[in-house]
Amino acid sequence: MKARRKKNSKLVFFVIIIISSLALTFILSLTEPFIILNNNIYDIFFRTRKAERDKTANVAIVDINDVSLRAMQEKRSILWPWSRNLYALVADYLVKMGAKAVVFDILFSSPDIDRADSFGEDNDYAFADVINNSGKIILSYNIDKYIDSEDKLDLPEIKNAGDFKYVSEYKGVIPPYYLFTENNKNLGYVEIEAETDGVIRQYIPFVKIKGDYCPSLAATTYLLTTNKDSVPSNLVLNRRGKFAINWYGPGGYDLDDKGEQINQTIDYFSFNYVFENALNARRGLQTTITPETFKDKVVFIGSSARGLLDQKNTPFTVKGKAYPGVEIHATAYLNMAHEDWIKKANIFLEITIFLLLLSFLVYFGLETKSFVRYSLYFMITFVVVVIVQYFLFSKFNIESRIVFFFVFTLLTFLSTLLVNYILVGMSRNIIKNAFGAYLSPDLLKKVSESAKPLETWGEELDASAMFIDIQGFTTFSEKNAPEKVVEVLNEYLKAFCDIIINNRGLVNKFLGDGLMALFGAPTRFSDHSDMAVKSAFECYKINKELSRDFGLNVRIGVNSGKMILGNIGGGRRLEYTAIGDNVNLASRLEGANKFFDTRIMVGENTYNALSDKTTLDYLGKFSVKGKDIPVGFYFYSDGLPEDILQFKNIVKYYENENEAEFIRAMKYFDNKNFGPAAYYKNYYEEKKTLGKPIKLMEK
Repeated sequence: MKARRKKNSKLVFFVIIIISSLALTFILSLTEPFIILNNNIYDIFFRTRKAERDKTANVAIVDINDVSLRAMQEKRSILWPWSRNLYALVADYLVKMGAKAVVFDILFSSPDIDRADSFGEDNDYAFADVINNSGKIILSYNIDKYIDSEDKLDLPEIKNAGDFKYVSEYKGVIPPYYLFTENNKNLGYVEIEAETDGVIRQYIPFVKIKGDYCPSLAATTYLLTTNKDSVPSNLVLNRRGKFAINWYGPGGYDLDDKGEQINQTIDYFSFNYVFENALNARRGLQTTITPETFKDKVVFIGSSARGLLDQKNTPFTVKGKAYPGVEIHATAYLNMAHEDWIKKANIFLEITIFLLLLSFLVYFGLETKSFVRYSLYFMITFVVVVIVQYFLFSKFNIESRIVFFFVFTLLTFLSTLLVNYILVGMSRNIIKNAFGAYLSPDLLKKVSESAKPLETWGEELDASAMFIDIQGFTTFSEKNAPEKVVEVLNEYLKAFCDIIINNRGLVNKFLGDGLMALFGAPTRFSDHSDMAVKSAFECYKINKELSRDFGLNVRIGVNSGKMILGNIGGGRRLEYTAIGDNVNLASRLEGANKFFDTRIMVGENTYNALSDKTTLDYLGKFSVKGKDIPVGFYFYSDGLPEDILQFKNIVKYYENENEAEFIRAMKYFDNKNFGPAAYYKNYYEEKKTLGKPIKLMEK
């Protein structure tokens, strides 16, 4: 019944977390900072994406830059604004060079002015003749959202404009000079609206003015160059009648150390450079522009000169570098031509995916007891989703609600932490208060964080067990008062415990005048064998210092391998400990020290895992109860180096069944007290055999 109530309470919290987090995220998503943050993230995505020059190959920009203004003034004494016959010359030249269309992002709203060398009216007629004769020149006009106008224009028809649900409405047009519109309907407005943060991210392809649909410069260019009467039917317009621009790369161009132009995304040509070639071509002189330069390309003519004020803020506007307005129109045209504008992910599908992901994480968060693991899963999930969103953006031009997901994730994460603290914190504190005095900090943490019931918690893992016994303590106890016995025992055990805990070990239990310790459990770490042997030597060293006062010694056994760890017992008495053959062998190794008069005995599993094996010596192969295969023992004793060296020969001759050499080597120890050699001598005299693993006597 209690388990069911607990499960139901978690379900209620689960539903509350998901619904409240989603609702609050929706409310926040309507705020301006939320929208700006999402836009800024995708601005970064654009800047990190590689420039797609392959998609801009059929477009070129003739740029009225600062170089052109200076060159025209210094070389030809031509001041701004330039006469219309210059544009006529360049436009005619580009058409003859095979340009598919010549698009002017320049407003010609009034007649040209008279100059010393020409009349403005003549210049206008010259320009109008080029426009009318070519049929490939597109001019700009303006539109106004607030001022009503009676002016009307004969514009290209967009037959499917009425099929779009959302279309921006304006009040009037500001047309070009009448000479340029009498026989020309290739016109497009240049209105571009920035967002609230001053950055242009969207484009208005057409608007509605007094019931008529008026195309933008990009839309007219699309209609003319594709010979179509409709814009792409799948063009995605938002509620303000705009589509999200897919930027192909940085705008404009850079200059190298030598002042040479380096094009970024679209090929730029200085207006002055094209003008000089056009003039030479008219005069029959040699030109430097090849016939392939503008053939079958859409050529936009606009300005990037600082004084002409046609620099805009876009996602690529960083470090003070603005984006030429003409390139925005060119990019919008390319978006329609390639049909690769930015598309918004389906909101219902996207939120459904978010809900599934975060529902799983909230459920896991309510069940888990590990804050670190829970946080890690949340972080991994968030990073993976962001990577997927970036992939969808870079490969399929799909813009996701990345900030929505971030806020939704953060709210569910924090809410789950709060609920988890309420549900788990109190019970965890109860466990710590009840058992803190009896368990090591590591074990206490593992017990309190375990999601399994205390009485059934168990696991198999690779660890090391160490047994320590104080040799002669029974005799010491018989000769001293109880207070003295307890004082000395506590001094020894405290010294051993400090060493074990400092080496990341767990003092598992006290065994009368000894103890059992574990390394690599309950907290796992790979070098548990090294830590166990290190602790053994440090315990032996501290024992030597204590033995000066009390005359006691220690025997230590260490073994490593698979063992089962868990809370073992029944009723109200549970004990966290390790069981298994490898634990039993560690105990037998400790006991075997008394047969060999050694201090530290280590099993072969432990020895093979050590990073430093120089402190231990091989004792031989032994048959042990519970093990079908003989086990190699390694030892440490206080013997002299030459004694240990001779003993190695005894082991070698024994295992090689070289009886003559074995007996000869044993004679070295006739007058010496070296425990391991004495054991081999006694065993040989009793069994009269060599080579077989020695059967270890029980402890």
